[in-house]
Amino acid sequence: MKRNRLVCTVLTSVALCMTSCLSNMVVIDRFVGKSITQEAARVAEGAKFVSVPGIRINGQVADSQVFITNRKVEIKPFLISDQELTQADYEKYCTYSRTHNSKSMPTEIDWEKTICPAYSVSWYDAIVYCNLRSMDEGFACAYTVDGESDPRKWKNIKEEDGKYSYGSGVWNVTFVEHANGYRLPTEVEWEYAARGGREGLSENYGQGNLDALAWYWENSCDKPKDYLSCKVQAVKQKVPNKLGLYDMLGNVSEMCWDVMGEVYASTPAVRYNDGTSVLEKIDQPLSKLSDNPVARFFNGGKYGDAHVVRGGCYRTEENMCNTTFRRELIQASEGGAIGIRLVRSIE
Repeated sequence: MKRNRLVCTVLTSVALCMTSCLSNMVVIDRFVGKSITQEAARVAEGAKFVSVPGIRINGQVADSQVFITNRKVEIKPFLISDQELTQADYEKYCTYSRTHNSKSMPTEIDWEKTICPAYSVSWYDAIVYCNLRSMDEGFACAYTVDGESDPRKWKNIKEEDGKYSYGSGVWNVTFVEHANGYRLPTEVEWEYAARGGREGLSENYGQGNLDALAWYWENSCDKPKDYLSCKVQAVKQKVPNKLGLYDMLGNVSEMCWDVMGEVYASTPAVRYNDGTSVLEKIDQPLSKLSDNPVARFFNGGKYGDAHVVRGGCYRTEENMCNTTFRRELIQASEGGAIGIRLVRSIE
């Protein structure tokens, strides 16, 4: 009898040990591989804003396309979210506009929305969200359209069950630089923060250690290097940079305020529409596209300017997941794997 009890005790202990080990293996696998699990909700405790000190940058910074020779850029102190805007936070004020070049709407279920970044939103939608949240929390709006800061009064705004999105047409958006409300980062703010602030300017953050830092097509696809099988992942599952910012190089790419264009020594720190007519832009040959200071040639200007997008995403290759790669998003077009990282100016 004692011998049988001993055997049972040993077998029970072994079973418990195996269960514990397997449980730990699952947690580790969730952290390293696919991350949309309830375990991830414990890690993603909500966005925190990090204070980034101001700086003057003169001349070339490691491999940068914006901090270049003879260009002098002043970046004032600002606050930046340590994570990308989640679907749950976005859907508190906004819905999905479903207009030009529409991608699939997010398919994550309710609890996943609290930990997965928003995507399939347009640049205009981001502007709407920023102002609505600023108004709700008592901050000064960072944007106006035709002089009006309340998005509910903007022309062709869409409303659905008390939530708003871009409707149609080209909006004349003005950046109120000294406002303390939520906004998109400027391109130089984004790169400065992505590098990790002042201490990271001398290095290209992410080189040689991308798996630990970013979600991209090597680690977020169900099938190896098949971007159609890639899926968005939970925020804050990778290693943050020196400022404590997560997912700067992957998961979803991130919109900036600035219009897309070649950067020269004379280019100001914040890039706006240069006032060139739409027809002048359309008439430019394809060989001149990279020199065009504002990319309104897209779609004959019908959908507005193209704005800078930074960072890789869950379906991009390694060469796009860094602090220097630049691409664009037409402001009325929904970016299928493009999201939002909020910043605020410091008063």
